[in-house]
Amino acid sequence: MPIIYLSPSTQEWNEYVTGSGSEEYNMNLLADALEPYLLSNGIQFRRNRPEMTAASSIREANSGYYDFYLALHSNGAPEGRYGQERGIIVFYYPGSADGQRAAELIAQELREIYPLPNKVTTRATTTLGEVRQPRFPAVLVEIGYHDNYADATWVEGHRPAVGPGADGVFRPALHLSHDTCGGHCDGQLRNIESAQLSLVHGNNPCQFA
Repeated sequence: MPIIYLSPSTQEWNEYVTGSGSEEYNMNLLADALEPYLLSNGIQFRRNRPEMTAASSIREANSGYYDFYLALHSNGAPEGRYGQERGIIVFYYPGSADGQRAAELIAQELREIYPLPNKVTTRATTTLGEVRQPRFPAVLVEIGYHDNYADATWVEGHRPAVGPGADGVFRPALHLSHDTCGGHCDGQLRNIESAQLSLVHGNNPCQFA
């Protein structure tokens, strides 16, 4: 089974326009929700902690052995566009075949449940450390805009729709083999369509078996 590094946002300063809490708070709810599936399926994982940063999360991940790095974030509109942007972006590192394939499969699942499927996109980037610096395939998902009321309420209100009992938006993107040659050397994707990564609201502690 794969070994996952799970990195919910540590950006506590990005507040949801609904007043529900920060990006860090809401993405940790999604990570809480993901853990029951991982535990019940024997998938080993390590999860960052709220007191960490993106940089320390990457360092911790790179000090261990993982098959996949999954970062959970929500987006913020640029200055002058506050509250006007919507959509989901799944980022991957250019040249990472496994990262790109995982991003495409995650986006495909999200298009099935997000109300604006044409605004669910994948994008290669070299500027985000959480996809550039891990030693193994990595994806960063910007799940809606926390400064847009419709997106924020969608994230808050659709946790059951993307969790067990439904298909689960992260059901692909797990079975990636690890290659220790450094940088973004991808292993071969194995059975990614049958992986069942899910998000629901939950409150289980971090686990690394």
